[in-house]
Amino acid sequence: MTEKVNSTGAVSQSVSGFRERYQLYIGGSFRDGAADRTFPAVGTSNETMPQIPSATEKDANDAVTAARTAYVAWSQCSGHERGRALYRVAEALHGHRARLADAISRYEDQDYGTVMDDIEDSIDLWIWWTGWADKNMNTTGSCTSLSSSYLNFTTRNPLGVIAVLAPQESSSSCLINTLLPAVLPGNTVILIPPERHPIFSLLLAEALMVSDFPAGAINILTGDPTELDLWLAAHEEVDGIDLTGATQTVNGSPLWHSLERAASSNLGRIMRPELVDDGSERGPSSAEPNQSRSHDKDPRRIAVFTKQKSIRSSCGR
Repeated sequence: MTEKVNSTGAVSQSVSGFRERYQLYIGGSFRDGAADRTFPAVGTSNETMPQIPSATEKDANDAVTAARTAYVAWSQCSGHERGRALYRVAEALHGHRARLADAISRYEDQDYGTVMDDIEDSIDLWIWWTGWADKNMNTTGSCTSLSSSYLNFTTRNPLGVIAVLAPQESSSSCLINTLLPAVLPGNTVILIPPERHPIFSLLLAEALMVSDFPAGAINILTGDPTELDLWLAAHEEVDGIDLTGATQTVNGSPLWHSLERAASSNLGRIMRPELVDDGSERGPSSAEPNQSRSHDKDPRRIAVFTKQKSIRSSCGR
């Protein structure tokens, strides 16, 4: 027998343990969208597909508010503390990897073995990025000797609230390669998963909750990216936006063009999409030409959403 969604909006569970209806993850808790809009997962099996929430502008505003509130504490954590928090998430993902693979293969019509391999690679990738949490300052900062009895230290501090548009591929590794470089230096994030492949992100939200990850440090909104992305790009409280996943075409024009114009109104930091392998335009990139950032483990990405701070210190003996 399957439980139903109750009058308070609580999410029902089927006998298999999978949700009939997922929820947005904002401020460390699950909630229905403000307009209660949903769309079905894309699987083509005969079983009933779960309903995915479609976030509205109010949900986006609430996510930005939650991220701004969480930024104070998350940005002041040491790299070691952030690394420990992220490692607990990796442990939660590892403990539920079979359930992750089963849900994704069932609801997104993918081969179970292929999905399981991707999940295990993603967990390894999550741990790899976690290892950079306490090394970021040493690898991106510098110390310059001035022509006096002073040293000039340049450090990199988090930028603030970052909107991350995940790549449209089904691979969870691509999503992690865009999410964690923004989170590691102390930024808080609003993650927009690929519209056709949202299951991994929604189950990641469960791992964030059970691992006691700081509330609001990562918020997850599903829905129409052409709506959500524009709201976030123009939001005055969003300090940066990663356009890696904004490769769709809207009214004959690349979506990232519109988002870049919207983000320029609030002087937000912008990371454009990369070039595809055949050299056709998907947007200039700070990475090497024809190199896909979403597939590469490049720790230099951590520095993109940071700001420099210089400190002058005397060289006493």
